Amino acid sequence: MFQRLILLPLAAAALALPAPGQSHPPPGAASAYAAREAQRLEVQHRFWIRAGREINAGGLDLRARLREAWNDKIEELAVVEASYAMRRQLLIEFGSGSYRPLLPPSEFSADITHPYMPFVPGRTLVYERQTAEGLERIETSALQEVIMIQGIPCRPIREYETLDGKLVEESINWISQRVDGSVWYFGEIARIYEDGFLSSLDGSWRYGVDGAQPGVLMPAQPQVGQVYRQEFLLGTAEDVARVLDTNATETISGHTLTSCVVTQEETPIEPDDLGTKTYAPGVGLVLEVDVATGGRLELVDVID
Repeated sequence: MFQRLILLPLAAAALALPAPGQSHPPPGAASAYAAREAQRLEVQHRFWIRAGREINAGGLDLRARLREAWNDKIEELAVVEASYAMRRQLLIEFGSGSYRPLLPPSEFSADITHPYMPFVPGRTLVYERQTAEGLERIETSALQEVIMIQGIPCRPIREYETLDGKLVEESINWISQRVDGSVWYFGEIARIYEDGFLSSLDGSWRYGVDGAQPGVLMPAQPQVGQVYRQEFLLGTAEDVARVLDTNATETISGHTLTSCVVTQEETPIEPDDLGTKTYAPGVGLVLEVDVATGGRLELVDVID
């Protein structure tokens, strides 16, 4: 164990400092490896803390509880490897260089007019989904003010999520539209609640902080097969989207919508979490589908 604790930092150092005459590994590959090692260490940390607590608690079933903790660790390490494999696959699609898009502030506006992602200040889109835990409801509103992030004007989009009327999450997302028509995502502050109390800010990030980079929420002219990063802060924000269809038809709340864009979203942070989103022209997001469960979050109301 002691040798492993010593060798891991040395391996990381070797990753960043190649031997004389050797070139640096591509930044993307190095980042993917670093994230994998960080995740593995986190899993080991959780296991040993849990094991220590179980040992301290004692009891006749101690051996069974330790075996359960060990099995959970093995499952978590399998997820780590799946995350690593997904990051490596994405490098094939995006290239192995660093992800640092060049974004001149003069090319951006807080007026979001993209036909598939229009955000009108003061308008609220309401979504609902029935789950095993109760009725999930999300209200999305474009706010009136403009926020400057690294010199780029951004429109704050507030999302308010409840489960059977109880607050689950409230977030502010910052987006901006480029002169080419594409819509970019510059970060969010996510407040997650449990039993009415703020429990976490997990998933929060902002362009320029800790190396966080913005991504595309909607291409200017979506094309089937397009793949793009929606955000990038290693270990925190790594969503990726793919355009599946640009001429889909969908029925929402009894209304048939045509010429819809359908995207698929995935993230190496949760490699088993896969979903699709459908966007209708002149409206924006109208449907989210959880691929694993088939659960549908549908637009049920537009409030001006």
